[in-house]
Amino acid sequence: MTISRTFLVGACAVLSAATASAQPDARFNADFDRADRRASQLVDQLRCGQRMASLRARGRFGAPDTLGFVGHCVLRPGAYIGVYLDLDSTRTRAVRFSALDITHDVPYREALDTAALVAASRARYDALGRGGSTMARQFVPFMLRGDADSVEVWLVPVSIFTGEPVSAGGERGYVYDPAGRTLARTVDNTAAYQVLTAPDSARLTIARPGVRIPGLSDLLLANLLLLEKRTLSIELADVTSTLLPGNGDGMWVHTKRAAR
Repeated sequence: MTISRTFLVGACAVLSAATASAQPDARFNADFDRADRRASQLVDQLRCGQRMASLRARGRFGAPDTLGFVGHCVLRPGAYIGVYLDLDSTRTRAVRFSALDITHDVPYREALDTAALVAASRARYDALGRGGSTMARQFVPFMLRGDADSVEVWLVPVSIFTGEPVSAGGERGYVYDPAGRTLARTVDNTAAYQVLTAPDSARLTIARPGVRIPGLSDLLLANLLLLEKRTLSIELADVTSTLLPGNGDGMWVHTKRAAR
């Protein structure tokens, strides 16, 4: 069960997403929660990827020249499993496969869903072929499992992670069927890229007029700033959404603005 961390500030009350199901804003809460979970997944992928890169450099996955090029992070009870692989020429089979329990730094010998890993790798190659050359800025590709077990590939500007400069927007997303073969839809937020002012302040604001639900990179930036004990507010069409420190991963507070 996924627990919402979304709260709506109305005229006189604070409503959790669970108790606001009968309210007009229930759909907003559900859509925002879905997008927020995707961003949280990406933060986990980023941490896992950084750990994988460190262990790969130390030779823990094996000799570097024997390892595959595509990296995957697989969550298992109590551990993250890092996987490196390549695809064969038909993009139907994994080759140069190496798996490591990166939480405990020990080889991983149990079975993994290689079909799912191949599907995500296949989608990654396709997404890079479609959008890699069109990205105006250096980017990092991420693979996620989305709704209905779809495969999502996101090309996210590096500056979102490095803070050089502090920025938001600019990502492209590609959503595939579970096999990673058929492209179902695309998301293009490249025109939304912006460098934020006052980058050293404890509280930052992104203006997204006319936007109902924030883009992935906006939510990702909010989560990354939270780790630095900084706050990001996103001004949407009629709501200002702010990720505030709280228990565990913080809490989104949505303040409805009065109609003008």
